Amino acid sequence: MGSWTGWSEVPGNRLTLGGPGATVFNNELYLFVEGKNDLVQGINNRIYLNRFNGVSWSGWSEVPGGGLTPSEPEAVVFKNALYLFVRGTNSRIYLNRFNGVSWSGWSEVPGGGLTLSGPGAAVFQNALYLAVQGTDNRIYDNLLVVSNWTGWMEVLGGGLIPSGPAAVAFNNQLRYFVRGTGTPNNRIYQNRLSPGPEDDWSGWSEVAGNGLTPSGPGATATASTLYLVVRGNDNGIYLLNQTP
Repeated sequence: MGSWTGWSEVPGNRLTLGGPGATVFNNELYLFVEGKNDLVQGINNRIYLNRFNGVSWSGWSEVPGGGLTPSEPEAVVFKNALYLFVRGTNSRIYLNRFNGVSWSGWSEVPGGGLTLSGPGAAVFQNALYLAVQGTDNRIYDNLLVVSNWTGWMEVLGGGLIPSGPAAVAFNNQLRYFVRGTGTPNNRIYQNRLSPGPEDDWSGWSEVAGNGLTPSGPGATATASTLYLVVRGNDNGIYLLNQTP
């Protein structure tokens, strides 16, 4: 494994009170945040983008469409387009799509879903999976297949969560990671979907290692390694790797 460069601030003096969302699209890193208004030192809830081409950053600019969010954005690439998802200030779930030239503008994800936190998204088996914490703290997902959404359905397994889920495809499975509400609380759980029927979920099981977190987890993967990142109960940042 290669060495880390060390932490450095992303240029542009942008402030945020939530976690970022990031994805790679057309060989550039797209970084999204919920903005904080420097002039009045308050939250303005607008959504900002900074793009890195491997040499330099574009600088922060507001994502077109005038969208607002009180939570972390989520970005994923699906069928040659970038999909940006946010929780709106009315707790509905919104999408803005970028085709490499222009943004579609904000529109509500079909199905009438509501969420208490930022969503998680991943592409698996030629479908885009969008997962959220419902207002009843249950876990719901909505699939985009070709150009149609299937509608919101509870993820099988009966889990409850106090924070948003993370979604990632790895080793020919879709995985959702969550912070649990069990006793003791703050443990980290996963549910795995294998190819085949939509109901072929493994059920929720605790992630090995006895990790605890007071926040929602983050997850991403390469072809050979899954990375799970959490904030620890001591406010430290912890990383767990898994290989096939």
